[in-house]
Amino acid sequence: MNESMNNKIKESVLERLEREGITPRSRLYWLSYEYAFWGAWLLSVVLGAVALAVLSFTSLYIGYSLYEATHQSFLTFFFDTLPYLWFLAFAGLTIVAYFNLRNTKRGYKYPLYLVVGSSFGFSVVGAVVLHSLGAGFYLDHYMGQHLKSYQSRAEFEAQMWQNPLEGRLLGVLKAPSDDDLKQVLFTDVNNEDWDVTITELRTRDAELLLSGHKVRMLVATTTEELRDGMIACAVFPWILDAAPGVERWRAERKNFIEDVEERRAKLQELVKDIKEVVKDDDSVSPPRPNFSTTTAEDVVRVAEQSPCSNHPVFRRERN
Repeated sequence: MNESMNNKIKESVLERLEREGITPRSRLYWLSYEYAFWGAWLLSVVLGAVALAVLSFTSLYIGYSLYEATHQSFLTFFFDTLPYLWFLAFAGLTIVAYFNLRNTKRGYKYPLYLVVGSSFGFSVVGAVVLHSLGAGFYLDHYMGQHLKSYQSRAEFEAQMWQNPLEGRLLGVLKAPSDDDLKQVLFTDVNNEDWDVTITELRTRDAELLLSGHKVRMLVATTTEELRDGMIACAVFPWILDAAPGVERWRAERKNFIEDVEERRAKLQELVKDIKEVVKDDDSVSPPRPNFSTTTAEDVVRVAEQSPCSNHPVFRRERN
């Protein structure tokens, strides 16, 4: 009876194979099938590491040090500058890696956390190696140069800083406009020339501007005409022509804070001096202007009308 049952099963299987046109496959075929999925998994992990390396570069080097100069708050800056494309690319490649590993001979036996964790872990390790070699920067830079639809981190940063209406310029010094170096001719990245007064710059900022290197500059105007009365308030180096180190961002942040604090200190010193003059009115010698009807706050209010003190960045930081 068992033999009869086995024969029926064999006949049923053979009939189905014949009916559906199923033919046996060689061992080489199934080995190729297996290796193809492992190869696809490895490729997706490698590409995931590349995507994560670019993601780490574009996330770490997005101008955190000067975010006040381009945005109203850190939150708006953060969401405006996140590299969403690379987040999606890495997530998509992780899903592909998971699918490929699941379709290997024993992949179905592995638990979900092991499949996802192994793919993610190998990509992270690869990304750390690539990031240490500067691969994220170079790939981002290369794609920005050769793909019209892709905006590199340097191009994104340049777009944020080249905005004269909001008091930001990116470019290089073209030539001094006068002999005493009070005014210079500045050429931005759009090849437009600007006459800029540099008397309000700190010595270090002025030296950086006069060095002829590409710089970012905070500017203000004394008139309603954009091209008239342009005054330089602060200068920062452009550091995205090469892969920058974290220490450069820290130095830039420190320089920015020092600039803000220096302007705040000058105003506080002005308040103190004027209050002392008002207090010791009778003892002042030689004769001075009459402060009897002018409070310290009134004088500071006038002082704060200087273009740089009234620049949105310094005004926001002062408050």
